[in-house]
Amino acid sequence: MNVIVFVNRIATPDFNTKLVGHVGWGFKLANGNFMYGSKEAIPSEFMNQIPFFPGVIHKGNPNGVFVKEATCKDMLGSLKKGGNENGPRFLYHQYKLLQAPDVSIDDAVSLAWDSKNWGYGLPGNNCMDDVFKIIKAYASGDDTFLPWPSTHWLPNAFFDDIKAEVHVINDH
Repeated sequence: MNVIVFVNRIATPDFNTKLVGHVGWGFKLANGNFMYGSKEAIPSEFMNQIPFFPGVIHKGNPNGVFVKEATCKDMLGSLKKGGNENGPRFLYHQYKLLQAPDVSIDDAVSLAWDSKNWGYGLPGNNCMDDVFKIIKAYASGDDTFLPWPSTHWLPNAFFDDIKAEVHVINDH
């Protein structure tokens, strides 16, 4: 398997609800490691925007994105713990593994790093949109590989509709 999508079922520590959730992405590199990350925007990043618009972080401003490279084991270990200011800030509960048959690693790596400058917006520029764009690039433009964020308004529903077995990272 060369793609991972992971979910935090309760969203953020500041917005504790099992309705919304939060998702992140990962993909296998040529060296066998995974590049992984997520847009983990927190309330303080929204409040520092000038002009201030609720639910918006302007392009180019810190948006909570982290991008890392690790072995699969180390990646899952960091997703289990969370609490890292440089990411992952959140702990994650579950993941799904998928196989993209035709991959474009360079396109996905480029988009992953670019996502740090994309800002944040509800809807259209949130954690699900980043997962979709980056994994679509990895899957050589295949936009049927994952559910569309535009038809899945909540990260938990987006994750649940991915056609793959659920694996547990944290059960709390």
